[in-house]
Parts: sequence; structure tokens; C-alpha cells
Amino acid sequence: MITFGIALSDWLSMQDAVTSRTLKKLVSQATISSIWTERNRRLHDGKTRSPAAMFKILDRFIRDTILRKRKLKPFIPLMQQWLRFE
Repeated sequence: MITFGIALSDWLSMQDAVTSRTLKKLVSQATISSIWTERNRRLHDGKTRSPAAMFKILDRFIRDTILRKRKLKPFIPLMQQWLRFE
């Protein structure tokens, strides 16, 4: 898990012309939240999801967040950026 944290931190600090800082923050927050939620499901409910199911939930969460905030200036280009990775 430490390696994941280092990789995530490195990715967030990279400056590139492809992915906006807002999208990076959104993706990192959603990823950490989904990992924590999955951890709690496994620990407390004894239920697990496949990685594919987790990615689908994560993708839906990111899309919904972008759509909900699409009129805010930093979020206007994000859906196009996010869909580029499909």
C-alpha cells in the first residue's frame, strides 16, 4: 500500500498538458474513497467486489461528480479529459 501512496503522490505532483490538476485531485480522492469503502465492506460485511466492479463504480462516481459540477469553470473540460482514457 505504501507503493500505491508513493505512485499516487508522484502522479499528482507531475505537471503535464494532458490531465488537469482538478481531474487528478478528483480521481485520487475517488480512488482512496473507493478503496476505503471496499475495505469496510470486506471487514464488516464479509462481502467483496471484483476489481472490474470496483473500477466500474469508480468510473461512475467520477462521471457523476463531473456532471454535477459541469458549470463550474475548473470542471468544464474534465468530462472530455476523463473519456479520453476509455
